[in-house]
Amino acid sequence: MSGESADAFLREKLNPILKPARKLDTCMDGTRQNLLRDVCDWAIDSQNTFAWICGIAGTGKSAVAVTLAETFRSIDMQDEVTLGLTFHCVKGQETSNLSLLVPTICYQLAKVYPGYQKALINVFNKDQSLIGSGLPLHEQIKLFLNGSLFQELPNKKIIIIIDGLDEWGTESDQTVLIEGITHLIDQVQGLGFIVTSCPLNV
Repeated sequence: MSGESADAFLREKLNPILKPARKLDTCMDGTRQNLLRDVCDWAIDSQNTFAWICGIAGTGKSAVAVTLAETFRSIDMQDEVTLGLTFHCVKGQETSNLSLLVPTICYQLAKVYPGYQKALINVFNKDQSLIGSGLPLHEQIKLFLNGSLFQELPNKKIIIIIDGLDEWGTESDQTVLIEGITHLIDQVQGLGFIVTSCPLNV
């Protein structure tokens, strides 16, 4: 399957959000420098591949997420890090839809992991009835965010940013997602997640 047809196939089967809600506000010049530096250093060097940025509403977590995304896309870091996705969870918009976050993560990961793309296509070919967004969250994670699908790893870290997780799903859903992510990154070297959120009971 060619690259273009593989992409079209996964768009149909996963039903991802192709243009997630965007936030544009960045950290003001000279602010959050220590935090931003620490996270960038973590992205390059740390063996710990899960970063949690927590704070009450209005403390600028989304601005940090946007600034980090800009930094990871910059020429200075392109040789070290690939930004796979920045996903801003916003209540009342499709990015708060419980069924669409995991399929969107998977679709974007398939763009940067060719081996994962092929394995994911095989999952759907084995069961033609599968539609990613039509499955319960725990089943999406079990089928699609499965470490066994990631056989060919890139030579630099892939980062997924999920901003405002507290605006997505219930606390139970958030727990299921975090457990699924941490289990995945325990199995897949070079894959990192940054999550920003108000305090959660997870």
